[in-house]
Amino acid sequence: MPGVAARRSALDELKRRQQSGYVPSAAFVNAYLGLGDNERAFAWLERAYTEHSMILQFIKVHPFFDPLRGDPLLRTWCAASDLTSLISLRVSQSSSGRAGQHTSLCASF
Repeated sequence: MPGVAARRSALDELKRRQQSGYVPSAAFVNAYLGLGDNERAFAWLERAYTEHSMILQFIKVHPFFDPLRGDPLLRTWCAASDLTSLISLRVSQSSSGRAGQHTSLCASF
């Protein structure tokens, strides 16, 4: 994993790019998680939710989100965002045949 300076530099680059065009919220979620800033990561998760970002389907299963799973705010955020219904919609549109794994995304936090 890159050092803190490299991660901050990557975040700065995302901010610069955002000045002149669209940068997916998921990129900022990843950047803030990489810096250990869960509060800002949650703020960007909210934006990712409004964008219907595909990153949301990985919250329960991808190791990158491990720091959030221990945070009580995640359960609250999932309930407030009605995340389960968004994930159900995404999975029903998928042809992977693995729908059962994602329909209860926030159930076990």
